[in-house]
Amino acid sequence: MSSSKGFIGAWKAIGEIDQVMMPWEPETAIRIIHQIASIIDEIEPDLIVCDPGFLLAREACRLRDRKYIILSPGTVREHVGHRQGIKALWQWGL
Repeated sequence: MSSSKGFIGAWKAIGEIDQVMMPWEPETAIRIIHQIASIIDEIEPDLIVCDPGFLLAREACRLRDRKYIILSPGTVREHVGHRQGIKALWQWGL
């Protein structure tokens, strides 16, 4: 990843973020998704908790049409505020 600072460093980093978030070749990613899906089939969980950075796990959940939640340090404000607008301020006590 780029080590430059400021705007130029940020601009370079944006171009490299895909390598950090998804470092796998497409064939490898598909194989991992199917491996995770087979574990899901074997365990048959009622609910799956996914790490926000492990995108392939979410894809496996979607592939198997399973209920899942994203483990997040965020609050309700980050997750529902943008979807519910001003109503979220009174509904969720934000």
